[in-house]
Amino acid sequence: MITNTTSAYRRGLLAAAAALILLSGCGRRDNTAAGSSADAPPPRPAAAESASASAPAGASSEESGDAELESAADALLADMAAGDFEAVSAWADPRRGVTFTPYSTVNPQADYTATAEELAQFSADPAVRTWGIYDGSGEPIRMTAAEYWARFVWNTDYTKAPDVSVNTAAQSGNSPENAADAYPDAQFVEYHFSSLDPQYGGADWCALKLVFVRQNGAWKLRGIIHSEMTL
Repeated sequence: MITNTTSAYRRGLLAAAAALILLSGCGRRDNTAAGSSADAPPPRPAAAESASASAPAGASSEESGDAELESAADALLADMAAGDFEAVSAWADPRRGVTFTPYSTVNPQADYTATAEELAQFSADPAVRTWGIYDGSGEPIRMTAAEYWARFVWNTDYTKAPDVSVNTAAQSGNSPENAADAYPDAQFVEYHFSSLDPQYGGADWCALKLVFVRQNGAWKLRGIIHSEMTL
């Protein structure tokens, strides 16, 4: 009887110990899983969120660059309005001069390129030059510098233009706009009138593009493009 009682007692102790071991193992697994979840790094933001967070900085930089270019163009335009060709010549690209385009399409083979020295003398230079080709007739444009300036540059006061844009043409006619292709290393500011006289219903629209290149931290004038309705 004593032997049977002792055996039964031992079996009870072993069963209780086994139960405790099982419970302890389950607790450790639960705690490990909980700890792994708590310590896991937070998910990375989506690509769209990251792009949108960085977009304002890039946009501000671009807007700042456009404002600086437009400010330079406005200063040059004031010199042009005053007819101060000495001041205008100071803006000229010292290496490549300034190319004058009478209609929207830049044509390096036909358009005339003036040096800074020539620009400084525009108002008094009596020489007749070929500046390009007339739209429609295809005849050469033969004029003095002052005559060309009055017809294909300062045909109106562009300081009063209602539409001003950077690297964008507000309007075009049958002459393709190719400023970006003709001047791949440059940028331009356009001054645009949708009409000069209401009686013409917009047929007298015109625009002036000032094309600039960046040299040694300064904007230099590379081209002047006149645009108007063409046939």
